[in-house]
Amino acid sequence: MSSENSSITSYFCLCAQHTLTTPLPLSSLPRRPHDKSYVLPPRSSFPYRFFARRSNESKVLRREDGYEKRVDWKCERCELLVAYELVREEEEEESQHVYVLDGALEERQIEGKLFTEEHGEQYSRYGDTAATNTSSSVAMQKK
Repeated sequence: MSSENSSITSYFCLCAQHTLTTPLPLSSLPRRPHDKSYVLPPRSSFPYRFFARRSNESKVLRREDGYEKRVDWKCERCELLVAYELVREEEEEESQHVYVLDGALEERQIEGKLFTEEHGEQYSRYGDTAATNTSSSVAMQKK
């Protein structure tokens, strides 16, 4: 990875609950022709964080060209439907696409640097120092 500036896009439910963080804006992702929802690729190929509650139950919807089985994803705070996934028995859960409903989330971009191994080494050094300082202060308090 490089340490160049990159844009991280965060999405919030209409109730202001943080719901999704992606390295790319949803507008750059493909859309499902049926309902214009944004297609999030499988997590194994596209790093994103989704802070919504997945329903334990699936539902079957009738469409003009047949039926589809869906599982809803809802906002953790207000329970607004923000996304869904199609249930296909032959796919593993990690390989499933999530479809974010058009208009369900509001976008905010955050400028930042990508995390690199160099940064990781710096953070681990700070972590070691912090652990040492904490141990010293605890030892001093016991005296």
